[in-house]
Amino acid sequence: MTIEITGNETLDELETMIEQYADAEVVDELPGIAEAKPDEPVTDTVDESETSDVDTTADSAPADDSASEQEGESEPPSGVATKDGQHIIPFDVLESAREENADLKEQVKTLEAKQSDWEHAQRLLAFRDRQLQQLGVELKDLPENLQLTDEQLDAMAEDYPDVGNAIRSLDAKVKRLESQNVPPSPQDAKPPEPDGTGEAPKSNPVIDAINANPDLKDWSQKGGEHWQQAILFDDELQQHPDWKDKPLHARFNEAVRLTKMHFTQQIRQNADHAEQQAKAPSLPNSPSEVGSSPQNMASKTEQLLNADVETMQALMADMPEDELESFLAQSDL
Repeated sequence: MTIEITGNETLDELETMIEQYADAEVVDELPGIAEAKPDEPVTDTVDESETSDVDTTADSAPADDSASEQEGESEPPSGVATKDGQHIIPFDVLESAREENADLKEQVKTLEAKQSDWEHAQRLLAFRDRQLQQLGVELKDLPENLQLTDEQLDAMAEDYPDVGNAIRSLDAKVKRLESQNVPPSPQDAKPPEPDGTGEAPKSNPVIDAINANPDLKDWSQKGGEHWQQAILFDDELQQHPDWKDKPLHARFNEAVRLTKMHFTQQIRQNADHAEQQAKAPSLPNSPSEVGSSPQNMASKTEQLLNADVETMQALMADMPEDELESFLAQSDL
């Protein structure tokens, strides 16, 4: 009789089983089972030897696959495979594409937010143009699109000789540059404006030379007589044999020096002329007014009232304080 014990029985169950089989002999294993155990490996070995070579090859294939799978798991993937599985896209390329796509989306959102403002400004400009036309105001083009005719240049040269000649020279240079499609000359060069792309403009030797001279840079930004006179002096230096081959910065410095000297001499001449007029005796209106100081004061007052700004400043600088107060009182200043 054989009693099978699973090992999960409780003490009460074991005692009950022992009581049922009190005369039974307890052994660790059956004699037949102990002898049969050595034969089992022999049977397995025979069965394995009878198997075909195809089975052996079939059994070894999964082993190779498992080994390759283990090697693949040990190496981290370097990218993402395409749909056809023939190519792999690196992770850094995907990350760069994501960042670029995010930037483009942000730019599109910004432009869409500003589009309403642009449309509103466009409608407002069109509405104001209609209002100006109803009021009889003639709409003009931008100043940079203005084309000067020969009649206009002749009229300006006749009314304002200095300014007219300078404008004529600039107009001729602009037309020459437009026809030749060459970079601007030193006199006509203007500092480049930002283009909105974020990239720095290309270096221009003319602009660099202008910016290197503080006076010339200030004149180019403000315009006016000093800038026009500097252009005229630079034209003369370009034709001069001693200056035409010298560097830009040296020629520009000389043009600035000549410009300052020109206006300094002009101020001195105006001051000397005003001083001579102030010292020159004026004829009285009647013999009884000869030698009277009020007449001299009246003559100087007339000179001040008829003089230009620079002459007036020169005359007032030499006047005593009492005469200056009298002049201000008479002229209601």
